[in-house]
Amino acid sequence: EREVYGRNKNLLVAATGVGKTVISAFDFKQFRKTHPSAKLLFVAHREEILKQSLETFRVILKDPNFGDILVRNYQPDSFDHLFVSIQSFNSKKMYERTTPDYYDFIIVDEFHHAAAHSYQKLLEHYHPKILLGLTATPERMDGKNILSYFDERISAEMRLTEAIDRKLLSPFQYFCVSDTVDLDQLKWSRRGYDIKELENVYISNDLRSRHIIKSIYKYVTDINEVKGLGFCVSIEHAKYMAKFFCEVGIP
Repeated sequence: EREVYGRNKNLLVAATGVGKTVISAFDFKQFRKTHPSAKLLFVAHREEILKQSLETFRVILKDPNFGDILVRNYQPDSFDHLFVSIQSFNSKKMYERTTPDYYDFIIVDEFHHAAAHSYQKLLEHYHPKILLGLTATPERMDGKNILSYFDERISAEMRLTEAIDRKLLSPFQYFCVSDTVDLDQLKWSRRGYDIKELENVYISNDLRSRHIIKSIYKYVTDINEVKGLGFCVSIEHAKYMAKFFCEVGIP
């Protein structure tokens, strides 16, 4: 896209697990061959992602000291190769501390979040040589268009079905179970539902838990042949579900 068409703003769409961060690290490594002093900004929305991404870059660049993190209590020694959360970027007013051309290479992870107001300062302030967006899901539920940042084009794409066909990801079966719990009366904020309220609804609901067990037996051929992973709203909810499962003979 860059060499043939001269497009320096590119969106990479790939299913979770395909290796978007690894691709971006190799891309930056390639860029540094012609721009050895290139400055990098890697933006994500969670601390765990930033730590994992920094480790990935250090391995691929073969430099255990590469990069700094700016998130929560972490303070960087330098801004030159910075892995920053979007929250810290805004709260620390990075747009006032760095010029629009400070970064040569900007990577925005989970770019589907970029339609949110919190990303606008970042995208409006900087004019990097390279902008690389990473996402598994460019289609937003609210209909906002993130392709407008990339001339309405996806530069490279590997969706879930193709990744499974290429044996890069495990095939799976997906069953949906109707949930009878009514969440209409629960508080909703920008962060989502109130965790305590969700906890109260789910932990006091043996009927729902029995429904989950019944559904597992409906879809699973042999309960002793499978391993399962349960997603819960909190640690207390996880403890309650584990206890419930054990009581019905599923350890």
